[in-house]
Amino acid sequence: MLHLFQSNRLETLLEQLAAEVARPQRKPLASETIIVQSKGMGRWISMGLAAKQSICANVRFPLPASALWELLRGVFGELPVRSAFSPEAMTFRLMDWLSKPQNLKHTPILANYLRGGDDLNAVKFSRHSGMDCRNPDCRDATNPCHPWSLGSGDPCRNDEGILNSTVLGDDLRRFEL
Repeated sequence: MLHLFQSNRLETLLEQLAAEVARPQRKPLASETIIVQSKGMGRWISMGLAAKQSICANVRFPLPASALWELLRGVFGELPVRSAFSPEAMTFRLMDWLSKPQNLKHTPILANYLRGGDDLNAVKFSRHSGMDCRNPDCRDATNPCHPWSLGSGDPCRNDEGILNSTVLGDDLRRFEL
């Protein structure tokens, strides 16, 4: 069943969602599927449901493209498990395309970036393979103001390089951007 709710307040939507999830399902072991626009929103909803109901388990938070692909597979049946446009598939297609010099001859800035040039504060090409947490999907899960992710020119530091933070308790800090 597809339910759509609209509100300008996330808290109102979370309360409505908590009420919907609390209703018994026909199949008690079936997982709930909540389509979200970002992984961060999925985490926020998960934490909000856990705060309201003391637990949030057996809930999936697919992004719209993944959810649509699952629906298409349910209708047509003979489609592959993963879309050809899934991040996993596209990563290797893009790596293959970018590794060919003839594809980069019209984009000298991108070519220099991939070679490790200084134009764009280049990083090694292997970082974009998705094998470490510097790709955009993983970056969503990190806090840019966390001490181990801070670098020069970071908005969480002042001109002297000192963290812009206020101690709120023993382990609690508020960072000002």
